[in-house]
Amino acid sequence: MNDIAAETLPPQPLFHTRVVPVSVERHAGLRLNRDAGFGFAAGAATMPVGLAEFEAAANSYPILFTDSTPAAPVVLLGFRDGWNLFVGETGAWMTGAYVPAIARAFPFAIIDDPVSGTRQVGFEPDAACISPTTGLPLFESGQPAALVREAVAFCEAVEADLAEAAAFGAAIEAGGVLQPGEATISAQGGASARIAGYRTVDPARLAAVSDAVCLEWRRRNWLGPLYAHLFSAANWTPFTELAIAQLNARQ
Repeated sequence: MNDIAAETLPPQPLFHTRVVPVSVERHAGLRLNRDAGFGFAAGAATMPVGLAEFEAAANSYPILFTDSTPAAPVVLLGFRDGWNLFVGETGAWMTGAYVPAIARAFPFAIIDDPVSGTRQVGFEPDAACISPTTGLPLFESGQPAALVREAVAFCEAVEADLAEAAAFGAAIEAGGVLQPGEATISAQGGASARIAGYRTVDPARLAAVSDAVCLEWRRRNWLGPLYAHLFSAANWTPFTELAIAQLNARQ
């Protein structure tokens, strides 16, 4: 039996192993190929989601909260580290399933420059989607191309949305509405996987929240994400079916 826990968010930037500042001097000849896929996320069993993503993500995955403090919202993508059930062998994300913004931001990320004390856009130069021959150029006429400028705006938006999700997770944890969760998936041949280390909102505890707290959550526009999380529990059945198919195929 194998365990997987929805852990605390890994150090940012997620999915990067060598992120460097984008520089016209060093990277003028490089191109971005968005058709390279999401192979970099093939091992992600969970992935953080921003608050604005809850509604879209709730149509594809169970949305869970980590058992760390403060609680952080994540989508469940696999039952075991290294098995993202939604990324195929070619790196393609499952058709029709929502792709979390943090994965769509790759290979770019906003990074801190310790020398100047400023923040700037960085990227993973060794990523499969970066090459000197395929895709759109990062620079045009010595200036960042539109795709780089758009990447900066998108990364900043993702970062802000994840920060809002973190505040939301901390608030509902403080509100006492979270309960620990656990699930076991068993395949026909005897293989099984245990999913633990996560929490969900208990509807009974949510109903008992004081009017003052509920009004504050409404003021923060947090009631929609709360109910999106509860709705996302409907995805446990298709997720389990997908997980069983993978267990049967790999055992």
